[in-house]
Amino acid sequence: MPIDTTIRVSKSTDEYLRPSREINPYEPEIIALAVKLGMREKSKDEYAEAVYTYVKNMIYFSMENPPIGLTEVLRRGYGLCFSKTTVLAALMRIAGIPARFVSYKQEMVGGFIQLMAEEVAGAEDMAQQLENKKSTFTHGCVEIFLNGLWMSNGHHMD
Repeated sequence: MPIDTTIRVSKSTDEYLRPSREINPYEPEIIALAVKLGMREKSKDEYAEAVYTYVKNMIYFSMENPPIGLTEVLRRGYGLCFSKTTVLAALMRIAGIPARFVSYKQEMVGGFIQLMAEEVAGAEDMAQQLENKKSTFTHGCVEIFLNGLWMSNGHHMD
């Protein structure tokens, strides 16, 4: 008899609407941006698309160290992947769309290593070592619960 390896996940989404240590959707800057992006007049699908497009195109990737907070990311317009995901999750949560973080290991490839070497002072030697070792790093994204499904970049996740 085959072993069931399916991971059962709670269908409750309440915890993905609440503020957390990293995400406070009730920050005035988040509320103002959510209203600007159409939280009040757009459907949840349209609003989610507007938020995704905004974060993708208007919050630039940068190798800041240490990571900066949510409102600082909005003020500066850039942040690490984690910083970008906190903005996305906060904008979703303030509109009543559950949002959760998902992290995974990813292999460092030449383009990312080169970006890191250009962004972080003194990282050239470290970048060469990473290139030689085929190192991995933890990366993250946000999944949102929309139309009864967990989705990331428009793809069904459950």
